[in-house]
Amino acid sequence: MTKDDRIASYKYSVLQHARKHHNITYTCKAFNLSRTIYYKWLKRFSKLGYLGLQDKKKAKPKMPNKIKPDKEKIILKYIIDYPTHGPRRIAHELRQQDITISETGIYNVLCRKQLNHRLDRLFYA
Repeated sequence: MTKDDRIASYKYSVLQHARKHHNITYTCKAFNLSRTIYYKWLKRFSKLGYLGLQDKKKAKPKMPNKIKPDKEKIILKYIIDYPTHGPRRIAHELRQQDITISETGIYNVLCRKQLNHRLDRLFYA
């Protein structure tokens, strides 16, 4: 039995307990959960049945403002040539080459690649 199955089974037993005793307040106190959660589970069970009691898988967040991989390569190439330059200087120098990337965007790329410290960039270069 997987973890999701156990969780769904627990939620189902809570709902059955409330149905058996005809008292939601008593059930919520017995299982130490809020009435809001109980009604949330009941609504899911009413709509989707037993499968509605299983935990939903969370979608991976979409990052529309994330810098494109080709611009990341430009930043990393620049770091190899000039490892002592920080995000502000890199943004300024790239802007002179008609490549517009914000200072914060460059800093985020450096953080993702673990190159946000000067020493790290020197080792990378």
